[in-house]
Amino acid sequence: MYRIPWGDRDRSAFTVFDENNVRVGEADYQIMREGDHFVLDHTVIVSTSQDSSRLRLRAEDLRPLEESRTITQPGAPLQIHTALEGTTLTSRAVGPGAPAAVTMEVPKGTYLRAQMPILVRCLRFAKGQVVTLSVFSSLPPGVSQVTATVVGKEQVKTPGGSFETWKVTVAGPDGQEIYWCDTAGAHRLRKYTQGGYTYLSEETRFRRLAPLLVQVSAAVSNSCINAGGRVVVVWG
Repeated sequence: MYRIPWGDRDRSAFTVFDENNVRVGEADYQIMREGDHFVLDHTVIVSTSQDSSRLRLRAEDLRPLEESRTITQPGAPLQIHTALEGTTLTSRAVGPGAPAAVTMEVPKGTYLRAQMPILVRCLRFAKGQVVTLSVFSSLPPGVSQVTATVVGKEQVKTPGGSFETWKVTVAGPDGQEIYWCDTAGAHRLRKYTQGGYTYLSEETRFRRLAPLLVQVSAAVSNSCINAGGRVVVVWG
């Protein structure tokens, strides 16, 4: 990875569409720093199923330490715990259809599948840039090589507006995924395709500015109150 573009916390919310462009669910990513680690919480809800993961990652390079994953469908949930120490990875599952427990040696620098939507934000963005990664998937358990390629810049439209982005393809044994990240700032993920679904960011530029506007409004209000005046702030 080239660099981590976010600060101590970050959140992204998405609307999920199927191949017929019908809204079928939602997804949420939250990253928070806790000491020398990041905690990544990731939830995808599609129809009657929910896939939630919590990952602990080294803050310096996003190397994974462990993942707790719960897949909830009608019936009992499937719970999977994966831990990585050095190059030794263990994965154990409990619930309907649980795969057998595995302990394996993996290539140094292996990431976890659930990290992909944040890993692409850490690439060196230049047209034609290519990076190969080792990725572990917990269902079914196994390691594969994927190749991320920065295709170029592209304008995309989401519920939050129109954005200039870098288009990145990630190709592996299971097919190809596509990610669109902002060209500037924290390279926020605006759109991606995964598992036959399209994820569109709900965030608008106004929402990114909202915390700052609240601080400015509060400062203006305090100044006017001190001067005996009155301020009314209307949020549309």
